[in-house]
Amino acid sequence: MPMIFLLPCLLVAAASALGFYAGSRLGLPSRARLTVVAFALLTGIASALSQQFELALTIALSGVLFYGASLVKSKFRTGRLQYRFCPNCSSSLHERDFEGHMKLACPSCSFVYWNNPIVVGVALIPSMDGKSIVLVERGVEPKAGMYCLPGGFGEPFEHPKVTAKREAGEEVKLDIEIDRLLAIHTAPGGNQVLVFYLAKPTAQLPSPGSDAKSCAFFPLDQLPDNIAFTTHIEVISAWKQECIAGQNK
Repeated sequence: MPMIFLLPCLLVAAASALGFYAGSRLGLPSRARLTVVAFALLTGIASALSQQFELALTIALSGVLFYGASLVKSKFRTGRLQYRFCPNCSSSLHERDFEGHMKLACPSCSFVYWNNPIVVGVALIPSMDGKSIVLVERGVEPKAGMYCLPGGFGEPFEHPKVTAKREAGEEVKLDIEIDRLLAIHTAPGGNQVLVFYLAKPTAQLPSPGSDAKSCAFFPLDQLPDNIAFTTHIEVISAWKQECIAGQNK
């Protein structure tokens, strides 16, 4: 390949690679990325004014690809959350071994990012006759448009039982009383502990709130096919079997 074509191709490829790196590894802010693009465009304009049209096109295209690549990587970034700086003193975090487990720790102070699981409180709310339960149609991602039991993340120092009760009030506007603990699960693919509680039967009618698109009592033999989470399906199924076993006694 002639050098006149090879150099522009290498420049464009390098800009794309740097864009990916800036978006995924460096976490470069949008303002900084836009500054790079603006510099590239201005340089391209200057080259065009000097009648160096091939160079101008290459530089401008490189700047656009740099920003585009950084956006794509930022938008679709996957994997566990990674902290890079200490929230206490802003020093760079480094991995340190704690009894065989690698954790991000600050070399300048005592901060350690333990990455503990997030606690989720969930309520299974039956109707007065015990033949229906409340399900929420999710209005936000993940799994928007699918159904689940009312629940959500715990607040600081909040007992999971209080979380389940609060979330029932926020998502379906029901003031429930907790009967007992049903189950504890970990979220598949997520760093969460889900604590399921059985609420006492209620005659109140649910109404959607906060991030719920809709909600209603669903008969146990007519549950929607698109329940969002396998853990919710397992808990509902186990409770149904428990109810059937109780009726057969």
